[in-house]
Amino acid sequence: MTGSNVRLRRIGVGFVLLSAPLLFFSRALFTSKAVIPYDLPGYHVPQAGYLAKSLAEGRLPLWDPHSYCGMPFAANLQAQVFYPPNWPFAAINALTHENYLLDVLEWHVALHMALAGWLAYLLCRRLRLGRAAALFGGVSYELGAFFASQAQHQGAVSGAAWMPLAWAMVFALAERFSWRRLIVLALSVAMIVLAGFPAVLMMAIASTGVLSIGLFLLRGASWRLPLQTIAAGVWGAALAAVQLVPAKELIDWSTAHLRTDFTDIGGGGIPPTAFGAVAWPNWNGVFDFSTYHQPWNPTFAYFYCGGAGVLLVVAGLWWFRSARWQVLLMTSALAAHVMMGGHTPFMRFVYPRLPRMIRSSLYDEFGLCVLSLGLAVLAAYGFEALLARRALMLRAAVVAIAFADLWWAGAGRPMNTGDPDAALRTSAREFEGSRNVVDRLRSLTTAQSPPWRIDAIDSTQMWGNAAPVLGYYTASGNEPLASERFLAVRRIFGEAHEWERYIPVKAPASPVLDMLGMRYLIAWNDSKSEALLSPAIHKLDSIDGHAIWENGDALPRFTIIGNVYRTMSLTDSVARLRSPDFQPAREVILETKGPLPAFQPEANGEVQVLSYRPESFALSVRTDRPALLVSSEAFYPGWHATVDGQEAPVLLVNAAFRGVAVSQGTHRVEMTYKPASFRLGLAISAAAILLALLALRREH
Repeated sequence: MTGSNVRLRRIGVGFVLLSAPLLFFSRALFTSKAVIPYDLPGYHVPQAGYLAKSLAEGRLPLWDPHSYCGMPFAANLQAQVFYPPNWPFAAINALTHENYLLDVLEWHVALHMALAGWLAYLLCRRLRLGRAAALFGGVSYELGAFFASQAQHQGAVSGAAWMPLAWAMVFALAERFSWRRLIVLALSVAMIVLAGFPAVLMMAIASTGVLSIGLFLLRGASWRLPLQTIAAGVWGAALAAVQLVPAKELIDWSTAHLRTDFTDIGGGGIPPTAFGAVAWPNWNGVFDFSTYHQPWNPTFAYFYCGGAGVLLVVAGLWWFRSARWQVLLMTSALAAHVMMGGHTPFMRFVYPRLPRMIRSSLYDEFGLCVLSLGLAVLAAYGFEALLARRALMLRAAVVAIAFADLWWAGAGRPMNTGDPDAALRTSAREFEGSRNVVDRLRSLTTAQSPPWRIDAIDSTQMWGNAAPVLGYYTASGNEPLASERFLAVRRIFGEAHEWERYIPVKAPASPVLDMLGMRYLIAWNDSKSEALLSPAIHKLDSIDGHAIWENGDALPRFTIIGNVYRTMSLTDSVARLRSPDFQPAREVILETKGPLPAFQPEANGEVQVLSYRPESFALSVRTDRPALLVSSEAFYPGWHATVDGQEAPVLLVNAAFRGVAVSQGTHRVEMTYKPASFRLGLAISAAAILLALLALRREH
């Protein structure tokens, strides 16, 4: 075959693998008649909007002041701040002034599906399969069960796209060690980490380990391969340390660890009877959610990998016995076993014995990414056995049939396609289609600097989700890594389990709402909630189906208080906040085990806001006696304070917020967010990159 023919075939392969996802999501990508629904518009769009806005302002978004009275932003894995493939999309959003956030993210998903197909193709080629067989494997993976059912999860799609590269490098290292191969494996691990979906990360790391150990046990590689895989994993973690170190700190402060106290043994899982969907797409009735009655999430009930793919996997059982084929079959079977979770004795035994941090990130159902890739490659093996010597047109026809089958079964289904009018569409300028309510709230909240906070009393949770992109400030949100301390405070006026992160207002008369500066509460215009009968609030306006209620007793963001109530634990602080004697305008709770500064209860003063930015603010503070500067800004490691240019300790007040001690007189108080975790992670990542460059230079 001539060089030009080889190039043409490579171009053809690339064209097919790129066009297949674009056709799969053609309605969402090229028309206004459909969108990718659920978490993509409801969770990822606000994050993408805040990242774009920050980049347009020329700053790295380390802190989000809009959600939960403030929380880290870049430390959140799912924000993808440090994920290089996300940077062009973030730049586009910044250049287009956040006008096309959902459209850009839909392209993000589709192009990562194409990347997944291309890397799966390269994996099959690494396994010495022909181009047609590798193309079949690539199409089967990119349009298969995982991407068709999980398109709403930007991080899951991004992470799963890199998994074939990690597998390919394990097989490459099994053949021969080179620094280049080890570094590419480390890089693939780093990309999966930075993609920002821990459940997929866990499955990718576990499957890569199973492949290396399996190859060794089946005598397909030396004993060095598992050690090399571990080394690459550690190296990959070091490359991604700029994300991992701050994320570890955020997880430690969040409610994530509490999930393990409320999940079923084995993490739940899918019953064995559901796996008929591997061969029949609507086995579990997911084509119509209105008639779906299974007890688990319907987006986890679609396992279809193609009729031709299933037949070719079965055919491969008769043709192959190599160590590589066997380890792929073993990995796929183990992934299916993990997906069953508590329905199997194995997972009932293993799950409770896993480290708490792993259990908090482990969702059994996401083993589907491993199963999808394993079945796609096994099907490619079957294709090679049956069709490698057949006519080119026949091989092309089988690939086309596989594409048509997966497109018919998966495209436009409820788990990946929604009605634009029903989707939670929010941009920087409108909330679920309404610009009027956005403009009205903006004019109300910005009457003070920093702006008053809003919250939802009987309305959609999107008021909390959308705050970063709309620019509102709220004490709400729906973030899995929300502060454990803050949510404990929020449960005082809401109703929720300890692990729940979205907590609507149920008791608007609570003085804690005043403490948080919640001036405006949003409800449906026709709401019948008894909470709206509270005399503490009154209806101010009604716009486009949304009613705006005002809490006239809300306190400003910063106050001077000298009357200090001391506690020594979160439990004690929350108990005092719940006390009917607590009055936030007259008392502050200081949580400390050290000596209590000499505050005077009669202290009076005033605070003038000189500047307020996400990662810093400056205040002019005047007090007639020693007192506490009390804020309703969330307490978190990395915040530093100065009083008249001198370092001052940031104190933990009112269970979850920041305070600073000030003496009598007028002072300039500044607070700046400069997290040591970010600096440490950046240093480790830089060292890992330098080490990779030195290793490559040495090899060449």
